[in-house]
Amino acid sequence: MENHFFQYAIAEPEMLNQAVTLFPKLATFQTLLADRGLTAKGLFADMKTDNYTVVGNTKVKWPVKSLHSRKGVILGFEAVDTTYPARYGAVVKIKLDTNWFSPYDALELSDNQTIVTVVDDMLPQEIETGVWLYYARLNRSREDDYINPALLEEGKEIGFAYTNFYEMSETAYEKYTFDDMASSTLTIQRMKWSISGTASQINVRKHWVTHNGEMAWMTHQELKMLERWAAAREFQLIRGKGTVSKSDKVLLKDMKGRDIRSGDGLLNIGDGSLKFPFNNLNKRTIDNVLENLSILSNNDGVMEVAAVGGKKFMTKFGQIMREEFKVTAQELVEGTGREKGVNATFSYYELDGVRIVPVWSKWFDDMTRPTEYAADGSRKLSWNSFFTSLGNTEAGSPNVELITLGDRQFKKGTVQGINAGGDKMQTSVDGQHTHVLSETGIVSKDEYGTAELYHV
Repeated sequence: MENHFFQYAIAEPEMLNQAVTLFPKLATFQTLLADRGLTAKGLFADMKTDNYTVVGNTKVKWPVKSLHSRKGVILGFEAVDTTYPARYGAVVKIKLDTNWFSPYDALELSDNQTIVTVVDDMLPQEIETGVWLYYARLNRSREDDYINPALLEEGKEIGFAYTNFYEMSETAYEKYTFDDMASSTLTIQRMKWSISGTASQINVRKHWVTHNGEMAWMTHQELKMLERWAAAREFQLIRGKGTVSKSDKVLLKDMKGRDIRSGDGLLNIGDGSLKFPFNNLNKRTIDNVLENLSILSNNDGVMEVAAVGGKKFMTKFGQIMREEFKVTAQELVEGTGREKGVNATFSYYELDGVRIVPVWSKWFDDMTRPTEYAADGSRKLSWNSFFTSLGNTEAGSPNVELITLGDRQFKKGTVQGINAGGDKMQTSVDGQHTHVLSETGIVSKDEYGTAELYHV
């Protein structure tokens, strides 16, 4: 008698993935994936889709999403004054292991406080094998600020924050983080994995997006550009470091003497946010913040504070709150029978008339950002957070607001090359360039309305 299961398996090979569910103790992980339907279907020899490419009948390739950004490692630096590098606007030459950063990139050092800007309009030059040289100046709003030389020591990390251009700038700079291709050679109990550096997408891919209930599509390239723009804007609005003094003097210039004007992010406005260092996050740490923070009422009369932090902070903060409210595991159970689960996620906590809204921000957990490391090996950045009042001032206006002037919030334009043909040609390049530009800022009206917690 022929085996009924394998008759189906020959016609539909993906059925074999379900066979492992017969042996859950021997194939736990495979069973987990199969039970959730995480199995590819309909693959055949030499097929090609957006998700898979089959080479012959033995090798399957698929696109692997690359990181949206990069971080580098400092290999050394040169400065006129190595005790007080970049003081009084002096140029610092920073040697890195990557050429990924571009002119007028604002770069974050590993203390997650210090920002420098690449001020040379030339792309970085490789001065020896694997070493690229960047000319940078410190983003500062005081004349005598300088870089802590310990942040420039060999081995320290540095990463992209946002862009910092002068007015009437001529161009932008492209960055490439091509998706790689992973492949698996399928043989009997023998797998081969490899990663190549070639781009995985050649044809234009379209993505459908929804905005205000309307459906629209954009190209894959546009989507990735907007993703990078959004990430850079997030950084600038939170941690951006201004370059204009209180007397309205621009303190950052490029190598040609052009002003690079930049505003402060929320944590650096005015004299900066309240700052609370810690090495052991506990209830007393939270109380100390709330006791010093200016807490304002929102339109509903609720005194509300957002607690925005990394995953490590959120996990510990949730634990502290559950202990404070004496929440038991039994109270968190949802569902019945085999569908039961524990839901320990809360949209807010209210203590003594103050509502705290926890918000996990992946900005703190971005693996491409430089950071210091705690004694247990965890990234200190993931422990960091800030609290900001979501209420209104006495005048009735929001404490924190995003701002822009006129229609400068977001501009997009395309320069057509010879590929457009006829009178549409704007450059002799065989191709087109799409640019985006935005000019935005943030306002905080109460200087005690934001407080920062950071791991030491």
